[in-house]
Amino acid sequence: MKTLNFLKTFFLLFACSNMALAQLNIASVADGNWLSKSTWDCNCIPLPIYNITINNDVVMDTNFATALGGSITINAGASLVQDGSNNRDLGMAGDTLTNNGTLNLRYLGALSGTIINNDTMIYKSFYTGATFINNGVLL
Repeated sequence: MKTLNFLKTFFLLFACSNMALAQLNIASVADGNWLSKSTWDCNCIPLPIYNITINNDVVMDTNFATALGGSITINAGASLVQDGSNNRDLGMAGDTLTNNGTLNLRYLGALSGTIINNDTMIYKSFYTGATFINNGVLL
């Protein structure tokens, strides 16, 4: 009986931990700051494991890094730009960044993964160990 209870507890904990790490798809629904919950359809602040779609003009008011399969897609007509501090960075580790709009950050670093630029990327420093496909403009 103790073994059965242990197994039930183990599977319950395993199921809960997998739900907690489940990848979420979120999208911007309004122009606004990255750290503003009202910018996002989930009324939350994006986490590194999320698949993030930017449909509006989003201001990066924090540094951010994707992780564990997370991704960022900037749609045509949308933008992800750093705030007035001009010192915002985006990091990636094996994830995907697709830019179909405007991306403007101080530093873009990718250890691995894929970066696809189909429009305009503006940056001060760029490091990539990722696959980089440029069909747009780099400034």
